[in-house]
Amino acid sequence: MRARADRGAISIFVALSVAGLVLVAVGVLDACARLRTVEATDALAQEAARAVGQQLDQAALLGGTYRVDQSAAQQAADDYLHAQDPTLTGDVTFIDDSTVAVTVRKSYRIFLLGKDVPVISTRTATLVHGVTKPENG
Repeated sequence: MRARADRGAISIFVALSVAGLVLVAVGVLDACARLRTVEATDALAQEAARAVGQQLDQAALLGGTYRVDQSAAQQAADDYLHAQDPTLTGDVTFIDDSTVAVTVRKSYRIFLLGKDVPVISTRTATLVHGVTKPENG
């Protein structure tokens, strides 16, 4: 009779342990998905900055000055981002005549909480011309 007093005790332990492990696994998968979203947003911001950096001011170029065309820059960033994902938004900031920064905003839904959190990334591109350093040195 004494042996029956513990009957079913291990079932409760296993059920609680499995539930805890499932929560931990879901948390790890959710964190990995968020990191992938951050990485993707960083890459999109960098590529949008490169697209903006290719918008040369033609009038200044004829005069021998290299600078980014500010009027075409925002459109270039929007075109690139919308081609990748129509829900993306980006802002272009001019640091100087040859350096631009692009900020990209995206949202990520946390699986466990069912809540959207923003993911924001800012990357810069600098317009350079000519040889700036030796290739094999």
